[in-house]
Amino acid sequence: GIWFESADVTTEHTGASLFEIKKEIEKLQNEPPTQEEMDGIINYESGIYVLQNSTPNGIIGQLIFLDTHDLDESFLSNKVKNMHAITPEKVQEMTKKYITPDKMTLIVVGDKNKIEDQIQETVQKPLKQ
Repeated sequence: GIWFESADVTTEHTGASLFEIKKEIEKLQNEPPTQEEMDGIINYESGIYVLQNSTPNGIIGQLIFLDTHDLDESFLSNKVKNMHAITPEKVQEMTKKYITPDKMTLIVVGDKNKIEDQIQETVQKPLKQ
């Protein structure tokens, strides 16, 4: 599967933002999120899901997703219920199993001359352009 993180940050905070993302991943690998954090993200994602399906284009997008991933229609009808069934411990388990910060592909958009040193300090591996 695919996991991504997106952050809209100013140039001078690029490196610090990457560091914080990595730190949060490592935190989730070492301790589960709080129930309050879980409730917040589940409520947010549930709301976004409802909004996505409130337009014809949103519904078409969902059907394309089903077709692309060869999923049954029950995937969509059970999505919100399944989100509410996710436990903090399951988040920690999946983070440990599937997200490895040192192996991630990072895509950073910005002025290379201004952000390269910041990124290099955080990722500690050669950058490609």
